[in-house]
This record gives sequence, structure tokens and C-alpha cells, in this order.
Amino acid sequence: MAYVTGTAANHLDLIAVLRDFLSTNADLVAADQNWSIIGGVASGPIAHGEFVSLSGPGLGGTDQILVTLEGYTNAPAGAFCAMMRGHTAYSPGAPSDEPPGLNTPWVYLALINDPVRYWIVANGRRFICVAKANNRYDVFYGGFVLPEHLPTDWTYPVLIGGAANAPMPVSQDGSGHRNFWNPSTGQGWLFTPAQIWRDMTHVRASDENALSNENILASPDWKASMSFSNKARAIDGSPFLSVGRIAETSTSDINPRNFLGSYDGLFYTPAAGAVIEEVIEYDGKDYLVIANVYRNSDNHVAAVCLE
Repeated sequence: MAYVTGTAANHLDLIAVLRDFLSTNADLVAADQNWSIIGGVASGPIAHGEFVSLSGPGLGGTDQILVTLEGYTNAPAGAFCAMMRGHTAYSPGAPSDEPPGLNTPWVYLALINDPVRYWIVANGRRFICVAKANNRYDVFYGGFVLPEHLPTDWTYPVLIGGAANAPMPVSQDGSGHRNFWNPSTGQGWLFTPAQIWRDMTHVRASDENALSNENILASPDWKASMSFSNKARAIDGSPFLSVGRIAETSTSDINPRNFLGSYDGLFYTPAAGAVIEEVIEYDGKDYLVIANVYRNSDNHVAAVCLE
């Protein structure tokens, strides 16, 4: 596992930092888990509208995990974003919307055209990038989840997770600006065993507080209607973590119908006693506590393993 933290010059520089880390980090290279650049801007700065596409090798060098990163700048609207999408197939010419079904919609980090603090952790099968802008925490997850299926049943368990479902200012509140573990719609896309990309949804996009109990993909620990609120810490006051699982729900029952898998390196932790940006030790490993953008109440806090 490879980990780095630092400060990017702005939203566009963060994309270049992430590209360079995934492709050249010494720990990833030593483990033969560095990502290959397969299209776009392979080195140097990335400007608005420019992209870079990468392929992750997995842990054994036999996978092709395909993602594209792109920069977005709309100064009049105050929108400075990093964008990401996933692919089931890739044409080096351009990571376009065609043909339908092979690519996810874009997911976004709503950032600023000023310094952005970041934490990046990666291996050959996935990366997590936490970006802090104006005391808000937007997060990318690109790559495999941990499937609860045989490899022959689910050959490409890719999640493309972000924090915004459209270009927007970092200051924007509401359901359109939520991280993928407790999203509204369009912030997380999973390539399921049914061989289709499916949206992850917790609330209706039209109402920040309206719970959606439709036929959806959800993360039960963070979804209020599927989980107890006001979870406490351990009896000695220390934090605990639980595996962040992804489940299907039905229209007639809010209980999970089918567990598909879990996030690799991202865990649920209670909001009670949590300090955002605190690094906690749990079972001998370090974890960074982060908010769901600006939300740090019940069913929103997560922890990212830093090793």
C-alpha cells in the first residue's frame, strides 16, 4: 500500500499529483502495482478540458482497471472541479460518452482554484483521494471493491465514487454535494455482477432529507433508514470501525436484499466523539477520519485506512 499527503496548488494540480502518484510512486513501482497511463496528458500540468486515463494492474498484474481524470474550470460560476469516470473498455483517442454503457457518467470533486490539501492511498486495485478545500472534504474512490462473489461471478467489481454529481462551487450545500458512501444520486457508480453500471442512492436529489427506499444500491451503515442512529463509541470510549458494505435493497423492504461487497480501505465509524482529520489507530493501523463533505453527524463520518 502506498500513501502520501500534501498540498496541491489548485484543483487542476491535484489531478496531476494523483496521476504522478499512481504511475510513479516508489512503493507502487516496487510492488508492480503502479498504474499505467494509457491516454491523455502523461506528464506536466493538466489544463481545463484536458484528461489523463490510467489502467490499474490489480494486485497480481492481471487486471485492467480503467479510469479517466479530467480538469474543469468555470470561473464565472465559481466551479473548479476534478472529474473522474470509469470504463469497461477504452479507446485511446478520447474517453467519450460513446458507445453507451461502457463508461460511467462523470463524478466530481468540488474544489477551489487555490491550495488544496490532499491525502492519497493506493494499491494496484484501487485508489482513494481525499481533498480538503475550504474545510470541506470531497473524496474520489477509483477501482475495485472487495466482492462477496466468486471472481467468475463478478470479474470487474469497479466503483467510481466522487462527491458531486455535476460541476459546482465548493460552497454548494444540498444533496448534489455528498460523498459516495452516503450519496443522493450520481456520486457513485458500481459495475455490478449483472454487467451494468448502477447508481448508488441514499436520498432523493430533490430533497436533502427525503430518504429513498427504492430499488437501489446503498451502504447500510451510513443510510439512516437501514441503520441505527446515535451509534456510540466502544465501552472504553475508543473509536471502532466497521466494514462499509454495499447492498441492494428492494422497493418493498428497506432491509438489505443482497450484499455485493465492501469498500477497500474505507470504513464506517461513529460520529460520536469523532474529530475530523484525526488519525486514529485501530487494530494496529492508522485511519484518517473524514466528513461527508461538510456533514459530520450520525451516518456521515468515515475513516480511510492509510496503510
